[in-house]
Amino acid sequence: MSRTSSWIVMFLLVFVSQAPFAETLKARHSVELKDAAGDVQSDSKGPGKDVVKVVINSDGKNLRVKAVLKDEISHYLTKGLAGDVLTLHFDTDNNSKTGGKLFWGKSTGFEYKVGLAACIKYQNGGMACSGGLKGSEPSEFVSGYNTEKYEQGKTSSKGIHDVFWISKSPHETIKEREVGITFPYSEIGVSSGQTVRIVIEEQDSTYDEKRYFPEVLLTLK
Repeated sequence: MSRTSSWIVMFLLVFVSQAPFAETLKARHSVELKDAAGDVQSDSKGPGKDVVKVVINSDGKNLRVKAVLKDEISHYLTKGLAGDVLTLHFDTDNNSKTGGKLFWGKSTGFEYKVGLAACIKYQNGGMACSGGLKGSEPSEFVSGYNTEKYEQGKTSSKGIHDVFWISKSPHETIKEREVGITFPYSEIGVSSGQTVRIVIEEQDSTYDEKRYFPEVLLTLK
């Protein structure tokens, strides 16, 4: 083999190893994914919320999503700026030709997306799940979620409900580094025993395909 051919082979090997979703993980009922620390953006508004582990569990009726952060939640919300930690993109019919597509990636076929938010409750009774309330002192950090349905063939989506609909999006106290939510299968139109393709997005990561975890085919309990 010539030296030129050897370089071409080496390039292809590197390209394949770095390609997003090069390997789809298959799991039954639950899955745990780890992510390297330090792959988020920080700016004048504060440090990016650095997720190092995501756990998804199904119990036959509900999906439980937990994000584990590198540092305690107070480290990220010190300046009083709330916001999404993760966005989960769901291909509920496991068909890449139906549904919407990722904004930062090439993957397609998603029917729903669910955002996991870190929110701030204030002593004056207010709450923020994006940005913050100036002049108000935080009393508690809580989680919430919002659900949107993708438009066919587009990156755009329409909201079904947001984090302030308490009856649909119960708020949970954030415990140190763990931000969790629980929502019913009906939220994304799935049922027990169904296999769903999921792509998880770290919201404060780089503005490219590196912000996505490996895709998962999860068979629900």
